[in-house]
Amino acid sequence: MKRFLIILTLFALCGLTSSAQVVVKHVKGLVEVRQGVSEEWTKLKLGDTLSEDNTIKVRKGSSLTLVAREARPIIVPELTVLDIGDLRNMSQHDLLLKLAMADVRAVPTQERSGDLTIPRTTIVHGKEIPVRTVDGHIQKDYREMEVRGTKVLYDHGYYPTCILRAKELLQVYPGLKDRFEFRMMIAEALERTKLRGPALNEYLALAMENLPPKQKAKVNESIHRLKGE
Repeated sequence: MKRFLIILTLFALCGLTSSAQVVVKHVKGLVEVRQGVSEEWTKLKLGDTLSEDNTIKVRKGSSLTLVAREARPIIVPELTVLDIGDLRNMSQHDLLLKLAMADVRAVPTQERSGDLTIPRTTIVHGKEIPVRTVDGHIQKDYREMEVRGTKVLYDHGYYPTCILRAKELLQVYPGLKDRFEFRMMIAEALERTKLRGPALNEYLALAMENLPPKQKAKVNESIHRLKGE
């Protein structure tokens, strides 16, 4: 019990860093925003200011440009869902703590020691993630929009939050385990955050899959690079 409380305390502390305020600098087409776990989406307008509990959804044929303080502009393409709270910097230490907590939550309840039951809800940045829906209905397309959101994070250098969001999606959508490029993105993001051990583990796990020759060669090249061979 004491150990679990210590872990939770550390997890809470590492979530104290808030994202910078984000301003909408360009909008093309239909882009919508919701607050927190609300299912109500409203139209986003040029000049709107977004906070860390906002989620944006970019419809087909649309695009969006965001600016967070002195950071370079963030271009969000069509068919993308992105949590504004993920547009933030995170230290390697905080990332490791969050990854450790994710591992704890992934362990089946019956395998945990003691009488304490740890909730199985998915938590990112200290809040519960709502059910994946669009207009009140669960849709496969929404999964792809969230996947594109992780790519936006990766492309703009938000590697820690890209990793956390991608790993969360793997829990929510197990089928993503079969997506080579998605899993490579996670491994490469870990490598870019200089977490060589976790990155190597991701590459080694991919190497165990039945991959086509080109993909296998790409993974093996990354493994050799990290091992210094």
